[in-house]
Amino acid sequence: SKYLKAFDNGSIDKLYSHGGGEKDVMIVLDVSGSMGGMPLSTCQQCLVNDILAKRINTGDRVGLILFQSVVTQHIDLTSDKNQVVRAVQAATAGGGTYMWTAIAQGLSSLLRDNSSRRKVLIALTDGATEDAQTSVAGTLRGIGEKVQTLFITIGLSSSYEAPIRQCCIRDPKRDFIISADNGVAEIEKAWKDVGELLTVSQRIE
Repeated sequence: SKYLKAFDNGSIDKLYSHGGGEKDVMIVLDVSGSMGGMPLSTCQQCLVNDILAKRINTGDRVGLILFQSVVTQHIDLTSDKNQVVRAVQAATAGGGTYMWTAIAQGLSSLLRDNSSRRKVLIALTDGATEDAQTSVAGTLRGIGEKVQTLFITIGLSSSYEAPIRQCCIRDPKRDFIISADNGVAEIEKAWKDVGELLTVSQRIE
């Protein structure tokens, strides 16, 4: 089916198709020490019960990167989403935040396949990263519209969010930062928004 997409500012965008085509989805999740307790457990529930259960369809592939001071888990794109579910459920928090290193690995996994499949990078962080964005920024500049980026930030100030916006939001009608306060309802809503964006395919011109 096709429908008009309405934005919060009241404008109506061009036609979108709903859920069309197979997609590759790479999830890059912050499991640093500050994510311990409620933030991580809420993300785990949203990923297992909504994103992985309802938004990853037959024919889709999904991968997972968990990061703190280092990448602690890297599952490459797979059609076995149960493998990703188990890894999400087993995730624990600790250490620092090296986000751009993890995102670079996620992009590498997505770009390894040159097919026309829709490619989506979903990333979440709750703190300032300790590594540089230089290599990721260059990669994103060079890939054009090949990868859609959906980014959740938890409790980040605008100054910490600015480099993410500058680097990852190349098309504001396709790439999104969803800002959440550090509360269960806010985090759940952010993941719901990501899920809804996952069910909207590329814009039809």
